[in-house]
Amino acid sequence: MPTLRPLLMQALVAGALALPGCRPHAATAQVPRAEARAPRGTEVSLSFEGGLRSHYQALPLLEAQGIAARFVVPERALGTPGHLTRLQLGLVEEAGHEVVLRPEDVPCGGAPVPEGELQLVVDGRTPPSQLAAAVGLAEAAGGGRVELVFCDLEEGRGYETLAQFLAWVAPRAQSGTHVRLARR
Repeated sequence: MPTLRPLLMQALVAGALALPGCRPHAATAQVPRAEARAPRGTEVSLSFEGGLRSHYQALPLLEAQGIAARFVVPERALGTPGHLTRLQLGLVEEAGHEVVLRPEDVPCGGAPVPEGELQLVVDGRTPPSQLAAAVGLAEAAGGGRVELVFCDLEEGRGYETLAQFLAWVAPRAQSGTHVRLARR
């Protein structure tokens, strides 16, 4: 009898299960059963998109866990009200995070998702359980890459969601799930 987790992953890929904000790559046809796939670990990466000042306030949470993230900032937004300043951006980079300046303003989570990866767009209303579910789907499929894209953290409970997720995922390193910066 097949286990529930591989069926959930197949349902997500087939579009039968919809997690709000969660989308697999469009070219993914079918995910093999988890038992048939060699364990390769799950890599979780964190991106903060839009260059919002609220993203800078997430640094202490990331530093407490020793996690590096990607900060994507539209050049036109830099230094404008509610956005990161050049000084803050420099401090983000000095802290070991990747900084990506974009000439255009791309909607949060609007970048293409590489084949075989899963992306979850997170805002302050996203419960930590959805972040955990996205990681759980990749783990159930035998591993893979999950990108969590954070938009505005000031909306709702964004900082609390990030803190709870980081506390949940930390012990999973023993079973092969790691939060790390994925270079592109």
